[in-house]
Amino acid sequence: MGKYQSRYERPSEPSQNNRQIHPIWRGVGFALMILIPIMSYALARLFLDENLSKQWIVLPKNLLLLNTPPLPEDLLILIMIMIILMLIMYAIVTFFSLLIFRIFAPPRYGPLDVPPITYHGKSYKR
Repeated sequence: MGKYQSRYERPSEPSQNNRQIHPIWRGVGFALMILIPIMSYALARLFLDENLSKQWIVLPKNLLLLNTPPLPEDLLILIMIMIILMLIMYAIVTFFSLLIFRIFAPPRYGPLDVPPITYHGKSYKR
């Protein structure tokens, strides 16, 4: 037992309500896990179709799967575009969720917290 600790004082435990995630966010995360790949596939297919007609980007011929009848010939390009779009969509969703959390989150310090120290020490000169 320390010098400044009382024998009769209970250690404070964090409340369990603050540590649990609301169940709705698990559902939102699961829905995004399903929707982002579907949306990226649709956007990649749309991009490839429009690129075929407008010739925005020249696609290399060695990425086309030739002589593979069961697979589409632009499968590798489609997968690469899907992965890029999935990363972009994930970054956008992360940015907006962090922005919303920053706006609506509870304050960082509660009424019983000590304010942060603003003293940085004195500068030493040699």
